[in-house]
Amino acid sequence: MDLLPELDRPKSRLFWLRRPNIVRLLQDLAGGRVPLTHEGLQQQEQWRTAAHLRDLLMESDILPPADRRLLFYERWLAERLAAIDAGSARSTGFNHES
Repeated sequence: MDLLPELDRPKSRLFWLRRPNIVRLLQDLAGGRVPLTHEGLQQQEQWRTAAHLRDLLMESDILPPADRRLLFYERWLAERLAAIDAGSARSTGFNHES
């Protein structure tokens, strides 16, 4: 891989890429189970891991540049709205799964 030596702190990034949760995410990306897009990474449960990988992919010019703060805000907002929706369903006795 020619790209890794050009990155800042290549050795620490290589060790990070070997972590089991990163390996699973990379396998899901390679297998097409997770789209290699900002949106695909945004949907991941382990969002901090996905965000760090997304930063690496942007730095490597694999993904187009995006505003990190906006992506974090979108993630926070989606989680907050889901929590509010779940709280509303509990308080009204309405269950979306029924």
